Amino acid sequence: MKSRTAAALAAALLIATSAWAHPPREIRLAYDGQDQLTLSVFHGVEDGTKHFIEKIEVRVGTDVVAERSFSSQTGPEGMEAAFSVGRLASGTTVKVKAQCNIFGSLEATYQVP
Repeated sequence: MKSRTAAALAAALLIATSAWAHPPREIRLAYDGQDQLTLSVFHGVEDGTKHFIEKIEVRVGTDVVAERSFSSQTGPEGMEAAFSVGRLASGTTVKVKAQCNIFGSLEATYQVP
């Protein structure tokens, strides 16, 4: 009987945590044509010191060209960051992955015009 109660309590706690935690909902990317990749990660939270974008990874092709970890989010709606990625040729594919510190991640792809 005690194990059923403990299991039910654990399941309820897991469901409640999942309801509060969520992955980023959108990533917008812009490249300046020289070196700078700017991105906005939309991840609305109440407290950006407890629930935030923990890591952003930038890939060009299969190579990780930039990676940054964070300990808080820059704003309640999400965060912005800029990465030096070098000069990219037209048609180059850039992939960005943003990871929530509690649950989930989101990837976005950008093709250099």
